[in-house]
Formats: sequence, structure tokens, C-alpha cells
Amino acid sequence: MKNSENKRQSVKIKTRFYIGSLFLAWLAFFIAVRANYQFSGWTIVIFWGALQFTLESLHIKLKKGATSSLNFTALFSAILLFGPFTAGTVALFAGVTWRELRNFKDSNPIKWVFNSVQYSISAMLSALTYIGLGGLVFSVAKSGFTLANFPSQILPLLIAIFVFYLTNTFFVSLAISLNDNISVKDIWKISFSWGDLNYLGLGFLGIIFAQVYFFEPVGLILIIGPLAIARQAFSRFMKLEDAYSSTIAALIKAIEAKDPYTRGHSERVSQLSIDISRALKLPEDQVESLGRIAALHDIGKIGVPKRILTKTEKLTDEEFSQIKEHPRIGARILKDVGFLKNLIPAVYYHHEKMDGSGYSSGLAGNNIPVFARIISIADSYDAMTSNRAYRKSLPKKEVIDQLIEHSGTQFDGNIVNA
Repeated sequence: MKNSENKRQSVKIKTRFYIGSLFLAWLAFFIAVRANYQFSGWTIVIFWGALQFTLESLHIKLKKGATSSLNFTALFSAILLFGPFTAGTVALFAGVTWRELRNFKDSNPIKWVFNSVQYSISAMLSALTYIGLGGLVFSVAKSGFTLANFPSQILPLLIAIFVFYLTNTFFVSLAISLNDNISVKDIWKISFSWGDLNYLGLGFLGIIFAQVYFFEPVGLILIIGPLAIARQAFSRFMKLEDAYSSTIAALIKAIEAKDPYTRGHSERVSQLSIDISRALKLPEDQVESLGRIAALHDIGKIGVPKRILTKTEKLTDEEFSQIKEHPRIGARILKDVGFLKNLIPAVYYHHEKMDGSGYSSGLAGNNIPVFARIISIADSYDAMTSNRAYRKSLPKKEVIDQLIEHSGTQFDGNIVNA
């Protein structure tokens, strides 16, 4: 896995320092490994590097700018076939993809360096662990796996895969953490915690890859089918994630079509809710879920007449009663959206108040779901700092003073203070 964004982005100073330090560590490690392990030659490196580059170019986008590809299959087979130094050299080819080369002006060479060296370090550590546990290097032993020796190789193989997985995902998580100010633990949990089975499957394919190459190189063609199927299955999973985001974007557009004064309001409330939840140090998976549902907090306004939403005069009691129905309407709309079902209370209760005087159910205090309490503050802040049909925006200081003043009655004071 890699940290890969196509557009050139600013990399923070501390991230540059991290990448520079990692490069120096890689250089020292690379030289030390070269002194103790054989090099299989440039023909091998170029062939496996080209294969590595090809598979890396078929990467799949993950969350937080990370990617995953099938190249671990080729890299793990290189570890088994040729040992630490050759595998570490082959890994350098995974640092850049064909898409990045085509869009060279929009790419970031610093990230190329990072991706190459962290992959190389991960490969060499994995290979050294494998050898240290008694793993068989085909080119050294002049033998592949057999029925006699394979049982003793299972543990070294599994641990080598696990070492690569942990090392690779840690390096990437730390880079994203430094650049985006999110904890390593949360980044890893969101983007990589599921990856152990993915790596295990690709590692198993790598074992087959190495075995076939050692006994009959032409047989590598037979591996292409399973690889393509594996990539397609995982790609569909990630496309489902994209479909979720597209669904949310479409629902937001439907809201804003009813009330032009709230254009951008949903996204701002979503971002404010994310910022607040991070200040509260909520786990990153909860932060992400909150961001999704906060963007849809006003989805129920689709069911409120446009003349009421855009009215510049004071609302009548009847009109305000219709406005107050939008959390209920929103909950009904979202109940059939499977991936949002567990988050519906955040929409239904986002107009509740700490003293119980809000709507839709008159909940009070901690009985109001925490997501709803966060959205309430974000929603109120953005509403007061934005122009509306019935009034101009208020100064930010005045808005903050009002949030503080109404802490404990309308808003959760602990969240306001965060």
C-alpha cells in the first residue's frame, strides 16, 4: 500500500523531515543488506521491476489518499526467489505508477521517493524475517517448495507476510498522520485494519508465483487470471464505497435545490462536525461516519414546501410546525439507505436541546445521541455565520459568545468547550 495523490500537494515540513529520515535509514539498511546477501543481477531486477511497475499501475484507491494493488504478489515471490537485497531493489520500482508518469507535472516526486523507500525497507525486513525463521530462498537452496519441506515453511511465510503488512501500513499511516494531523492509530484503523486478509491472499498467490517461476517460468501466464479476478473483486468493494459518497452528494444537491440560501451549508456542517469530533478525540471511524450523516442532517427539508424554506418574513406557527417535521422526514428518507441506518438518530435528534425544550422528541442531556449534539452545534454555528433569506450573517465572535451563553441549555457545554 502507498500514499498516492495525483495532484501536486504541499507536504508539510515535518512530513518532509520524516521522508528524509526514512530515506537515510533506507540507504544505510540497503548498503548493509547488500554487504551480506547476494544480488541476482540486473536482468532479474528489470524483469521483476517491470512486473512490479505494471501491477502497481493497476492500483485501487483507498481512503485517506492511500492505494492498494496486486504488486505484493510479485514482490513476495521475489523475496522467496531471490532474497533480501534483490527483493529490496525490485521494490523500488513500485514507487511510481504509469498514471503518475503520464501526469508528471501534477505528481509529487517526494511521494515517489517515500513510496519507493518504504516499500524497499518493508521488503527487506520481510525477507530477513523469513530467512531468520528458516525460510527457504529458492535461488540459494536451488530448490523450491516440496511436500517434504513445505510444512516447515508455513510459519516463516505467514510471519514474513505479516511483517511486510505491518511495516508497510505503519510507514504510510505515519506519513498521512504527520501531514493531516490525524493519529496513526485512527488512520491505520480506517484505511488498513482490514488488510491482513488481503495481504494473506496476495502472499499466497506470491507463493504460487514463485513456485511456478522456479520450475517453469512460462507458467506465469496462468497466474494472470487469478490476479485479475482478485483485483476485480476488491475494486468492486471500493467502488461500493464511492457509490456511498455519490449517494450522499446526490442527496445534498436535492436539499440545496429547494433552498438556495443553504447552498454549501451541508458540506460546511459536515466539515465542522468532523473538526469538532476530532477535537473531542473520537475514533477516526466515528469521525468519518459523523461526517457522512452530518452532510445529510437537513435531508428532510425535501418534504417542506419551498415557499416556507425561502420565506423572508417571520414564520407562522403552522409554517414553523412544518419546518419542525424535517428531522422526522429525514429519518424516514434514510431508513431505506442501508449504510446509513445506524446513523439515523443523528438526523432525527439534531434539533434537541440539552434542557429538553427541543424537537423532535424532547430529549434532554446525555439522552441526546452525541452525534446529534455535535451536529446541533455545527449547524447553529454555520447558520449564524451565513447569510439567510431573513437576515445577514453574524460576526464569528458574536456567534461563539452565543454558543457559550447557551451551553447547558441548548448546547452541550463539553462539546462547545472542545
